[in-house]
Amino acid sequence: MKNIKRILLVSLIAALGAGAGSIAVWWQLRPHSATAAASPVAYKYTSLEKTIVMLRGRVGDPAQHFLALDLVFRSPAASELSTRDQLPLLRSVAVRTLAHHTLDSAAALSIDQLADELNHAFKDSYAKEQREQPFVEAMVGKFLIE
Repeated sequence: MKNIKRILLVSLIAALGAGAGSIAVWWQLRPHSATAAASPVAYKYTSLEKTIVMLRGRVGDPAQHFLALDLVFRSPAASELSTRDQLPLLRSVAVRTLAHHTLDSAAALSIDQLADELNHAFKDSYAKEQREQPFVEAMVGKFLIE
């Protein structure tokens, strides 16, 4: 009887040791939280090309000026088609947002300022319609003032 208790005790200790070893190995091989938090999200990029906006002229200025831009929308892969379907709406919001500029005010804009202005306009437009914006951000692919 004493030997059976000893055998059971040794077996129990061996099983606990093997379990602890397995847990230690799992702990070392599991993805760390910093790595898991930084796991890449699959993004798709949708282009909106050749958006032309007539700029307001100065009083007495006979020349007409315009700006042309290409936009690129970064969206999660799951909402790429929704972004693509809404390109006409996005063009309209971009034109409405930039149409108040004159040649001088448009020329003074940096690419980052232009992108910020457009992203605020897109966010406001979707909020006004109480719809979810299908893209994360709009980026300027090309910007030309004539």
